[in-house]
Amino acid sequence: MAVLSGQVTGRQRAAGVSVDLVAAIMWGFTGIFVAYAQAAPLILTFYRLWISTLLMVGVLLVRRRRIAWKVLARIAPSGVLLCTNLACYVYAFKLTTIADASVIGALQPALVLVAAGFLFHEQVGTREVLLTAVAIVGVAGTARFDWNALDAWYEEDEQIFVHPRNPYVRVDALRSHRRVRASLEGVTLADTTTNAPALASNGTLYLAWKGDGNTDLNVEKSTDGGASFSHKYTSAQTSNVAPALCVLDGSIFLAWTGVSNDQLNVARVSG
Repeated sequence: MAVLSGQVTGRQRAAGVSVDLVAAIMWGFTGIFVAYAQAAPLILTFYRLWISTLLMVGVLLVRRRRIAWKVLARIAPSGVLLCTNLACYVYAFKLTTIADASVIGALQPALVLVAAGFLFHEQVGTREVLLTAVAIVGVAGTARFDWNALDAWYEEDEQIFVHPRNPYVRVDALRSHRRVRASLEGVTLADTTTNAPALASNGTLYLAWKGDGNTDLNVEKSTDGGASFSHKYTSAQTSNVAPALCVLDGSIFLAWTGVSNDQLNVARVSG
């Protein structure tokens, strides 16, 4: 069956919708990519434009099509505007949040909708207006989390500084003041305590913990890999929470918070 010039077939319409959907999904990830990229906004814009140019040239070569110089001259101003738009778009992700920049970007269809009627005399119906409104409301209603809006973020009793751990790809043991007891048919399988010991080694294994039912800080060491430990040393310092041990330049350091305040104390473990 012959197809009239300018008529769009069902297959062409489906292909066009599919391409638009892929482009929209890829464009949606732009903000995330830019937010985590370390490059400057202008550098990102430069690579984005040149990669697009190379892809388009490749498509033209495969389809054996050429673009006349007159056509290039006519589309050059729109290319400059596109470059400016991309540069501002990338800068927006660097200067504000992904959600805010996305909301601003979602206003572009509304501007195009208005310009299409005035500049190109295209018919803008109720459907186009509703779809544009839905797109804007959908982006504006997206929930976002502002990390910097909080004073601190904790996972149980441990403060985190970069991002929350993903519980679906890793298993972590976290310090917590909460007691967790696991049992099966009346048999206790696990019973946590807030007095979890700390371990560190510089060749000699050190063990530190807070007393059960008191605020004493205790330290023991082992020179045979943990097979046996020396006499327990109880520090004059006290704490309401379990201490921590770390190794620095071969030395062992004990860290704890005071009983009457949250001041962090650090002392070198000798002997």
